[in-house]
Amino acid sequence: MPIITISMFTGKTPDEKKTLCTDIKNTIKKSFDIAHDNFHFRINEYNRNDLYVPESSTEKYLLIEIQLLKTRTFPEKEVLYKQMEEALLKHSILSNDFCIVLSFPPADNWFIRGMTGIEINKRNTNQ
Repeated sequence: MPIITISMFTGKTPDEKKTLCTDIKNTIKKSFDIAHDNFHFRINEYNRNDLYVPESSTEKYLLIEIQLLKTRTFPEKEVLYKQMEEALLKHSILSNDFCIVLSFPPADNWFIRGMTGIEINKRNTNQ
């Protein structure tokens, strides 16, 4: 159940945001071999005076924060980063215009569909 928060400048259409979320979801699924579609997205939009980004960045800048239940190895993360770079390039977003932050809160901090993350991890391991 990845939770993805995207911070961006205002101006994208609803269709552009939906396509962006779909491409990010598909990239995470492919990179981390996730079969389900239980993804949650939040989009935070900011005016130019409310989001300060590196000087080399443009109005296309994205801060993509991804919370995952299951930790990943560094090689798995590298695959995600490379594939995310390719996916964002389809939106004309270059590497100087995005930052990806992964976090893996402990499983006991999750409660999903009536189960703790520990129970979900145990169930997925037994399948």
